[in-house]
Amino acid sequence: MDKCKGQLALTKEEAVANLLAHTEFTPRSETVPLRQAAGRVSAANHYSKQTLPSIKSAAKDGIAVHSADFAHGTPDTSGWQEGRDYVHCYTGIGIKGDFDAMVMIENVNLGADGSISLENVPLDPTLVSPPGRIIREGELIVARGELITPYYVARLAAGGHVQAEVVKKPTVAFIPTGSELVKFGETVPEGMNVDTNSLMFEAKIRQFGGEPLIYDIVPDDPALISETLADALERADIVAINGGSSKGLHDYTVEVLEKHGNILSHMIKSGPGAHTSCTIAKNSKPIVGIAGPAIGAEALTDWFIKPLMDKYLGLPTAPLYMKARYEGEALGYDLHPGEGWCRRMRGRLSFGKDGAARVEFVPFGDSRGVNYSNCFISVGNGGVKEGDEITVELRYPYTILAL
Repeated sequence: MDKCKGQLALTKEEAVANLLAHTEFTPRSETVPLRQAAGRVSAANHYSKQTLPSIKSAAKDGIAVHSADFAHGTPDTSGWQEGRDYVHCYTGIGIKGDFDAMVMIENVNLGADGSISLENVPLDPTLVSPPGRIIREGELIVARGELITPYYVARLAAGGHVQAEVVKKPTVAFIPTGSELVKFGETVPEGMNVDTNSLMFEAKIRQFGGEPLIYDIVPDDPALISETLADALERADIVAINGGSSKGLHDYTVEVLEKHGNILSHMIKSGPGAHTSCTIAKNSKPIVGIAGPAIGAEALTDWFIKPLMDKYLGLPTAPLYMKARYEGEALGYDLHPGEGWCRRMRGRLSFGKDGAARVEFVPFGDSRGVNYSNCFISVGNGGVKEGDEITVELRYPYTILAL
């Protein structure tokens, strides 16, 4: 760790790990209709309430028969009656009566008069499944802490459930600060700027599986910032405050944070978003001071807010990394000579026709390219040049392009 202008600076990885280590959540649970359960985290063990099929069933389409009729080979079926000597059966559907074997439909000739004849094929008793082929009463369907997938939703329905107990979505507050900001859609006076981060943050929180709590713009007034932060700490599980985190002329964020909790770190040793702070409030809730315009704030939301939400939900918090060959112009970084400082740049990771992973730099001015980037490239004092094998951090949602 370093001191930069009297403030504690950690690497991004150190800051996130330190914040997670100091954060403890007590998640709440709720019951939701089964149609709304996909993508939620199970808050309890869910067991099947029933057995399906409740009777023996067909493993294939065909006819169910009595195996005793085949004791001496394929029988003469000219006098057979449906319901007495055989029944039609379909994959997964229960077979009523005492039929204990099956002939696949491919080996059954159906006459126009409703009669049947059979090919000379061996009888296959394994095509009749015992009760519970799909699911059995008492079977564990989804365990506490598991993500409920669409397949699990189907299994829960098969098990007799119409709703599921899930972890309540974390409420994540966002406080935009700055007297220079106006709400989007309003006329922008000369010298002012539009608050776009609120929209970006709201969409991100929903994408991560949370409930956003977006505050109106708070001007650069320490009393108002403190009052809004206190309200957010009462209502939300996680709080993000957007504005600078260094002590500038009209920046009161750090001053307010010091009043409400213990600042774990003031800065991260990288850009964008070097002036990003991590605080634990007096009520033990985490506060992330997010700095920068949308291009930086969006990345910081990925790096800091998503791991906190994942910890609340009981999901893995570690980012995903991959090795790839760098292709493109050399990238350098010499703003900070100290150990651990770097520039995090967006990249586009793909697989070539040879199956090898490769990554290229997405320039900051390429706004559409930034949107389609799928990883971050860390460029330290040594720089990155064409052909280097580097480790990149995948960007959520995780997608890799195939060329």
